[in-house]
Amino acid sequence: MRRLRPPEILDLFDRQVGAAPFARADALIDLCYPDGEARDMAPGTRNLQLMRIREAHLGRRIFCLSACAACGERMELTVDTMDFGDVPVADHVTVEHQGRALRFRLPSARDVEAAARTRAPLLQLMASLAVDLPDDVSCADPMLIDKVSQALDAADPLGCIIIETACPACGAVSRPVLDPAALVWREFAALARRLEDEVHALARAYGWSEPEILALPDQRRRRYVERVTA
Repeated sequence: MRRLRPPEILDLFDRQVGAAPFARADALIDLCYPDGEARDMAPGTRNLQLMRIREAHLGRRIFCLSACAACGERMELTVDTMDFGDVPVADHVTVEHQGRALRFRLPSARDVEAAARTRAPLLQLMASLAVDLPDDVSCADPMLIDKVSQALDAADPLGCIIIETACPACGAVSRPVLDPAALVWREFAALARRLEDEVHALARAYGWSEPEILALPDQRRRRYVERVTA
């Protein structure tokens, strides 16, 4: 994984303003992991890479807010990116159905996007993931859909990240879903705005150009900003 330089972060932010959330996250992954393509990755692999990108640029600790599902109490959650180890993701799953072993590959963002453009997204997705499915087996079979969904969840545990926490007010257990794509982009957008503020402050104070300011090491640039704003 490569760490982005400040000018790259600002350029990324400029290009992705108004883009769909998944497109923003994919662009970030593709910059930091140039050897792969985010849209072809399994959801868990994609989420793990976003966590690693967050860790490299902003640190391990993520502070989140959630509301208790029972009483509405606001809860502060701390997530450590190190909690998401390199969980192996299988390429395919096998389910037993009607006395036969049926194989399905894990979906990618490209598969989901293609299915979403059809009239029957779930059936289209099932059909696209099936590997050599016998002609007499229907992807519309609810029992088969349920079996495949469970097998895919088990094979890709980071595809949906759920944080289990107890409410400090009422003790009820809540299970909020952590969305790395939305979370990491929101934090990178805040980082881009901070960089713009630092450029603005130092350019006004010293007359330096944007490239000169962004070329400074982060800590030194912030020390100059502290002097200007003191």
